[in-house]
Amino acid sequence: MIEWTAIAARRARACAAMKRGGLDALLVTEKYNYWHLTGHLSREFDKKMRVLALVLPADGPATLVLPEHEIGAARRICPDDRLMTYVDVPFAPVLLADALRESGLAAARIGAEYGADERLGSAIAQLDIARASLPRLALVDAGDLFVRLRMIKQPEEIAAIREACRISLIAWSATLPQLKLGMTHAAVAAVLGAELCRAGHDFNTPGHVTVGAGPAGRDGYRRGDVLWVDFGATHLGYQADISRRAVFGPPSDAQRRQHADAVDMLDAMVAATRPGARCADIAAI
Repeated sequence: MIEWTAIAARRARACAAMKRGGLDALLVTEKYNYWHLTGHLSREFDKKMRVLALVLPADGPATLVLPEHEIGAARRICPDDRLMTYVDVPFAPVLLADALRESGLAAARIGAEYGADERLGSAIAQLDIARASLPRLALVDAGDLFVRLRMIKQPEEIAAIREACRISLIAWSATLPQLKLGMTHAAVAAVLGAELCRAGHDFNTPGHVTVGAGPAGRDGYRRGDVLWVDFGATHLGYQADISRRAVFGPPSDAQRRQHADAVDMLDAMVAATRPGARCADIAAI
């Protein structure tokens, strides 16, 4: 669990950004932004009829809108936040309006997740109902604020990503001895997925396992076939993303050269990745 001191520091940065951008508050409904600013990792985000929201004023206490059965989990990580709850589906959009009104934000300028790289965790129709009951409310795009807020990772976030990578590599090492001729893409994915869970992956938060990038393995891997996998564990909502290759049986000289070339390219790209470098510079390598 992310400590409350880290969450409080994130919120302080968000509040400072709001003030610079002329916003009175943020209305946060997207899963990862909500997690980032609350630490409350709820599975309810994957159930479309159960909305969770954070109202974060630039000044003053925050409010969480969430299903009643999430009270305990939210209270443990956000002990000072006000909670507004509902019993079950369907979600009543008037709760969003009530949360804003009771926070003194009925006529405020509120930043919402309208940016090109953002997603809403509530339906537009639900927001329309809330807006209709607060005619002086202004919901505006705060997509750039979320991008700037989350682009530079904090120490606890880097630690979570490192742990997700560690879990992923443990799972890959445990998977390799179990691979046999004749296995299909799906069979390899099942083994790797199970090993990710055994190593500590949070299976309630989607990671990913993709096996195969060509015809090999569709009907079963044969001797000399190359296995390619792209996968990653999740830890505290942060994901790893790793690719690995292996050969069924001894690798050929050509396969060894291909692998050496890939390693050389990767080493050159890592060496060029430094402050001030552009994505285009890395791609040119």
